[in-house]
Amino acid sequence: MSNMNSNRYNDDVLDLHVLLRDVLKIFKRAWWICVSAFVAVSVIFCAYQKYTYVPTYESKASFTVNTTTSYAEIAASYGFYYDSANAEQMAKVLPYILKSSVFNEILKEELGEERINGTISLNAIKNSNLFSISVVSQNPDDAKAILDAAVKRLPDVSRYVIGETKLNIVQPSSVPTQPNNRISYLKSVIICFAITFVASLLIIIIFALFRKTIQTEQDFNDKLNMNCMGIIPYIKVGKKRGSHPIYADESTENGKRYSESMKALSLKVVRSMQKTDTKVLMVTAALANEGKSSVAINLARYIKAGNPNKKVALIDLDLRKLSVSRELENKKNYCSLSRLLGETRTVKKRFIDNKVLRVQSESCDKKIKRLFNENPKDFVVFGSDAPSKSPEKKLNDEKMYDFMKELRAIADYVIIDSPPCAITTDPLLISEYSDGILFVIRQDSTHRWTILDCINNISTRGCNIIGGVLNAAKESILDPGYSYGYYGYGRYGKYGKYGYRSYGGYGYGKYDYDEATEKK
Repeated sequence: MSNMNSNRYNDDVLDLHVLLRDVLKIFKRAWWICVSAFVAVSVIFCAYQKYTYVPTYESKASFTVNTTTSYAEIAASYGFYYDSANAEQMAKVLPYILKSSVFNEILKEELGEERINGTISLNAIKNSNLFSISVVSQNPDDAKAILDAAVKRLPDVSRYVIGETKLNIVQPSSVPTQPNNRISYLKSVIICFAITFVASLLIIIIFALFRKTIQTEQDFNDKLNMNCMGIIPYIKVGKKRGSHPIYADESTENGKRYSESMKALSLKVVRSMQKTDTKVLMVTAALANEGKSSVAINLARYIKAGNPNKKVALIDLDLRKLSVSRELENKKNYCSLSRLLGETRTVKKRFIDNKVLRVQSESCDKKIKRLFNENPKDFVVFGSDAPSKSPEKKLNDEKMYDFMKELRAIADYVIIDSPPCAITTDPLLISEYSDGILFVIRQDSTHRWTILDCINNISTRGCNIIGGVLNAAKESILDPGYSYGYYGYGRYGKYGKYGYRSYGGYGYGKYDYDEATEKK
């Protein structure tokens, strides 16, 4: 058990192949969330753009700048080279002039306004004295007026810095007719897609890095220090109650695989029980939706099929859920545990030929023997009529101890369907009736730390864990999603509803618990 504790805190070596496989698995299950997030983000972003959109207009002009200083002779002699030499200086000076407070005041005076309703920008063409000036404003007329005023008054200010200048208009300004910031919804959708894709990918990768589930047979030894008794393949069943058989359809390929896997599992379980002198085996799991009830039913079935001369019993002690009872209650080999334990051994009076005969009711052990005698070719199922609100009382009842003692003496193999052990204390009580425990672990479902906690807790009762079962194993990550429908734990809900967050979410509310039925 110390190995299990050490495994819990050891960090796994990052395996890129496993990481990629987990990322694909998560994406396959949550792709609709990513698509929904993309649609929601796109709608919100486009709506935000539409309702906050303010059109702006841009007026442009271009001009060349020539100096008319005493160096004009030099310019005439060296022409292009002189203007190119001054181009770099003017490219630095003119934008600064346009942003200066002095030029701003001159523009206000020229326009007769208290504020400039626009933004001026100036770009220089490299290695030339050609400049492009533009004004962006919410009003197209203001954009042209500001641009014309700037071109007109720029020489008045620049002469104090670079001397007398002359602007030669190359492209005159005009009143813009179309906004320069029109919304492109296609571009917005592409941006939202990129953001959603990157965010989703990061979330999925982070989630995949923290997934510490059991996925292979080797994980039983490496992560749980547990023997893997068998691997049960994925098999799809109907979603509606009663629309599918209890056992796998062996006429199909998947049904044959499932059947052969269960036969191999039952053979290993019987050998292990014989080797360890185990008669009562508890089948449990860490959480809901692991498929433990179906494993328990089929395990009892195939143990009986492989050992026809042995007496095999299946007990449904998942008293909050009663999955086994609900599936097998109409079978001939079913016996109500509630009525069996509720009967009292009283003396009845019967009048025959004016004589009083004292007849004692049938004892529990005799009724158990009669059930086995009436069903020699099948296993016997002991279930309950209704979910129990206080299963601890029933499990600790002296009648339950007597029943288990008598059943142990009569039956050769007893399989108990137990509740999941990560959320109730019922399995700890049931383990006192058991000689061994078989852990059912659904592939890539439950965090291994949760499983280790369950193993450590239940091991304190001294019950031997003979091994585990990897259930719902898939050959490829592209296989369809695994689902037990109502046959398994579909109605238990999610992890939180089943266990730590809400104890009541485990069972009774959804099964119409009747207090009157409980008292009977």
